[in-house]
Amino acid sequence: MRLFHHSILFIFLATVVFSCRKRGCTDAEALNYDKTAKKDDHSCYYYWIGQKYGGGRVFYIDQTRKHGLISAEFYLGGFGYPWGTGGQNIAGADGTFVGTGNQNTIDIVKAFGAGTAAYACYTLDTLGYDDWYLPSKEELKGLADNLGKIGQANFTGSYHSSSSEIDENTIWTVFGANQAFATTSKGSIGFVRPIRSF
Repeated sequence: MRLFHHSILFIFLATVVFSCRKRGCTDAEALNYDKTAKKDDHSCYYYWIGQKYGGGRVFYIDQTRKHGLISAEFYLGGFGYPWGTGGQNIAGADGTFVGTGNQNTIDIVKAFGAGTAAYACYTLDTLGYDDWYLPSKEELKGLADNLGKIGQANFTGSYHSSSSEIDENTIWTVFGANQAFATTSKGSIGFVRPIRSF
């Protein structure tokens, strides 16, 4: 009888000890997060370039590997939209770096309202997401470069508008045929690829 009790006690203690030590991914922002894991086993994985996620394709991932940028897999407005009209600088719409496209978009929408590339992105509500915006110069170049390398950009050969203003009359664009920077007038029609952050 004593042996039976000792066996039960041993099994109970072993179960408690091993359940407390369950290994797995303990980072809640990882794709394979295991809420029952007590100890991280370094198996966490996050996002990758070209992954279908969040309404489009991931084309940029920050250093944490937990956040980045997604491009829609379609163009807005067929042949595109104008950026705006020339003759005025838009305060705040001159950001060119990764992370500036959203604020650029907001500033353009405040200045021009409907009928622009920024407005088309800003008001887009598709695939369960309504936080799209017109990419900045570097965001647009990253989209072309990163998805282009793996054959997922599906860029046309023409000019793609960024949200980055150069001066009162011109903006930065990316030419789809060679994925190089170019400049065009604000009133020119450019292809529009909305992006969003995650």
